[in-house]
Amino acid sequence: MNNKYLGIAPYCEENQFDFWGRREETWALYDRISRNDYTVYYAASGEGKSSLIRAGLLPILRRRDYFPVYIVLNENE
Repeated sequence: MNNKYLGIAPYCEENQFDFWGRREETWALYDRISRNDYTVYYAASGEGKSSLIRAGLLPILRRRDYFPVYIVLNENE
């Protein structure tokens, strides 16, 4: 059996079909985004925020004619 877990590297949009197990959380986030002007998704480091957004949420948004822009803020810059 192939291990689909990428380790510490986050999943990206190209990994959307390998990213599973967080379907309910992904659709809950999509629901919040579709009903609100602004949405903040915050969690501790290592909780999988980037993977959920990139491999789960962004493909859904693109299929529904949104134009998502993925921005990462770095406090060092």
